Amino acid sequence: MIGCWHTTQMPLSPRTRPDFLLLHPTPTPRQCLEAMATAEGVDFCKSYRNIVSKAAIELPELLHLVTALPPDLVAHRVCMALDGIQIESPADGLNMDGLLD
Repeated sequence: MIGCWHTTQMPLSPRTRPDFLLLHPTPTPRQCLEAMATAEGVDFCKSYRNIVSKAAIELPELLHLVTALPPDLVAHRVCMALDGIQIESPADGLNMDGLLD
């Protein structure tokens, strides 16, 4: 039997769609960070200081990144953190050589 769309579970991860964060009554710091995994998610969340502050528990340099970098670069760093990629110093993740040429 072929499964119907309404019988399969759709993941409600904020990483998939940032507005899914609103479905969680008390989102965790990780869920707040997941909501910022795309440029659209960064744009969506950056005006909500409480979301950014809570996400910064998982990624301490996030507050600086949101104010200093374009949303696509912030999202890239967020994805690196979510995927477990460690950066020794935050400056290593901000190398912009050749990006603006």
